[in-house]
Amino acid sequence: MKIFPSSKISDELQLSLYDYWYIIQKRKRLALTFFLIVVISTALYSLLSPKIYKATTRILIERSNQNILSFDNIFPVQMAGLDYYPTQYKILRSRSIAKRVMDELHLWPQFSWASDPPAAFLQKVDIDPVKQSRLVDVSAYSTSPKQAADMANAMVKFYIEQNLSNKLAMTQQAAEWLKGRSKDVREKLSKSELEFEAMKLKKELTELNEKYLPKHPKIIRTQERIRVIEEQFGGGISKDFASGEISTQYNQLQREVDSQGKIYEAMLSRLKETSASEGIEDTNVVVIDRAEVPTRPVAPRFFLNVFLSILVGAFGAAALCIIFESLDNTVKTPEDIEKLGELPLLGVVSHWEAAQKQLVVHEDRSSGVAEGFRAIRTSLLFSSPDHPLRTLVITSPFAEEGKTIVACNLAATIAQSGARVLLVDADMRRPRVNQVFQQNGVHGLSHALTDSANPSGFIQKTKIENLSVLFCGPLPPTPSEMIGSQKMHQLIEKLKGQFDYVLFDSPPFLVVTDPVVLSTFVDGVIIVTRYNKTPKDVIARGKQKFLGVQAKLVGVILNDVDLEQERYRYPAYSYYHDPLSEKGKADIPSLVAKVASDQDSAISSHPPRNFSPK
Repeated sequence: MKIFPSSKISDELQLSLYDYWYIIQKRKRLALTFFLIVVISTALYSLLSPKIYKATTRILIERSNQNILSFDNIFPVQMAGLDYYPTQYKILRSRSIAKRVMDELHLWPQFSWASDPPAAFLQKVDIDPVKQSRLVDVSAYSTSPKQAADMANAMVKFYIEQNLSNKLAMTQQAAEWLKGRSKDVREKLSKSELEFEAMKLKKELTELNEKYLPKHPKIIRTQERIRVIEEQFGGGISKDFASGEISTQYNQLQREVDSQGKIYEAMLSRLKETSASEGIEDTNVVVIDRAEVPTRPVAPRFFLNVFLSILVGAFGAAALCIIFESLDNTVKTPEDIEKLGELPLLGVVSHWEAAQKQLVVHEDRSSGVAEGFRAIRTSLLFSSPDHPLRTLVITSPFAEEGKTIVACNLAATIAQSGARVLLVDADMRRPRVNQVFQQNGVHGLSHALTDSANPSGFIQKTKIENLSVLFCGPLPPTPSEMIGSQKMHQLIEKLKGQFDYVLFDSPPFLVVTDPVVLSTFVDGVIIVTRYNKTPKDVIARGKQKFLGVQAKLVGVILNDVDLEQERYRYPAYSYYHDPLSEKGKADIPSLVAKVASDQDSAISSHPPRNFSPK
């Protein structure tokens, strides 16, 4: 039903919102239950959970400075790289620091439940760099305020100690390296000095040979000094003496001695600096704010949790209702019938306690259920004015759909309008019409089909004026053959001559073939579906079955609708079912009865063309 006369987009949007609201309203108990479970459980959790405290220590981490204590030029460690600070954060969260903190604070028993206690401990620690700064917040969480502060301060303490330890180890390694390297440089310098001394003596011997004879004492002393140096180098220098390029070699050796001397002096100076720095405790980590014992817990946050649970509960309840609705494949609305079977809805029968009032249209004519049957009667009488529908088969897809109760009350409603009505119990497998009217059903249809001479003799009057019934009688061994026999066709023709309307209560059409066979003998078929029970797809299947034998489908009756739950879908029907005040309940029945009587009289006085009382 289009109730929003605006644009198509607006119609779809409003209809969609209406549908969602309708689904939630219909399943409000489910939605409310889910909502309360979420909110109450969250509130109880927030109240009963142990309070968690957070303590934070703020530190400043500087990059390592290039000074006399830095040996980056010796060990190529890129301490000033882009990964410096991420590396420091990982060191702060290292297992080695966690173990030292747990040892000092005696936390091992507290985490004994975990397969990896240090990892469980680190779950209680957060490392949060402060944006656009070199500051870092080290936070710890615990159920004890003091323990939280101790954990944060201990983490920083052992991080600084490890930082110093690493720096001291690097300094010691540098010192050892310098000692070994300086020794090598010293040896090389000594060799260069001896070579330079030998070359110097060689040059001096050359000058002496030009002045003195070979046996001159000066020449002999110089040769002796050259021999001593040559013995130290294993005769390597004497070869150089024969080269003849004394001046050139002399200058080269002088430069090499000067160079090695400078290297040795630099190494010796660095070694002294390194040795001195071993005793200095210098770190690039500074504690800005030590963690203090917190006074307020950070979790659980009761009001925030309850607020979030309200949001989650509300959206979750709506989603749950929509999911349940999408999984529900039963007929509930006129749209379900019209879309799936393309059949008209004759009317809606609301839920009532049929066990107490089976013939509700007779026993309680002022009820909303009786008004619903009168509306169906009106729809039926005017559904085919050009082709009278005097014989009708009433069936349903399955058992327990309420077709027998509907057939009995519909027959009674038509009879109340003054027409002569016969109700035939054609369910030769599970007959129930005699139970509804509480009459003897020993004789009935099975006898009428076998006694063609006097079939009317088995018809019984009821307490309702103008309404007669032909009960089932004894159950035959082959119901389908009896229903589809030529005698059945002849019997229907005879009954049409005696009554204005003949209604057949037949078995479910998806269970047996009786109603399909019987539909070929009558003017039309009415399918009764049950609210929230009949699957949607069976309507289309039923339509195919009856159209396959060229039967006329008059429409569908939606039975047992919970109008209290579906008041948003059936506002017009729920009008007759709204609860009244005690005073209203005392005044309304007589008024409704009078209106119903006037309506019946009007139909009798001005019947439609297919209404032909005998």
